Amino acid sequence: MIESRVGNMRKGLLDMIAFIHGERSTFGMTIIEVGTYKGDSAVIFADHFKHVTCVDAWDDTLFNVPGTTAIDAERAFDERIAVLKNIEKFKGRSLEVAARERELIADVVYIDASHDYESVKRDILAWKSHASRFVCGHDHWPKRCPGVVQAVIEVFGKPIMVFCDTSWLVRVT
Repeated sequence: MIESRVGNMRKGLLDMIAFIHGERSTFGMTIIEVGTYKGDSAVIFADHFKHVTCVDAWDDTLFNVPGTTAIDAERAFDERIAVLKNIEKFKGRSLEVAARERELIADVVYIDASHDYESVKRDILAWKSHASRFVCGHDHWPKRCPGVVQAVIEVFGKPIMVFCDTSWLVRVT
């Protein structure tokens, strides 16, 4: 079951990247990932984008993953990206980093931090101006994450695409 979820995640992200790549080579593009956890998707992005900026608080007061602490997740992330020269780490709460780093602009912003309606909507509103081409994210899954779906639709309308891993994508240009 876990292997199938990991395979779906990878396939969904690769399909999303291929869709973006169909419009312009992602190898020359930049991406901001909001909500990085252990870096699974960051590593995939690093293989396909020129530069990846990862934003996460790695803070136990915000962290709700049974069996893993924020310290464990951040350590795993740091170990995974140690050899990758095109990943930059910003540690901090999503909204604070978005406000502090106003000059941080990327071709793509991928949102996957919190999964409740209010948090996702705040993340979308805070980060959409940091994207020059696409805003996308994870968990566009009506039965499991209805708040994500509601926030995306309220801000952007229906996504252009929803991929097999529940990643969603909208164009901002």
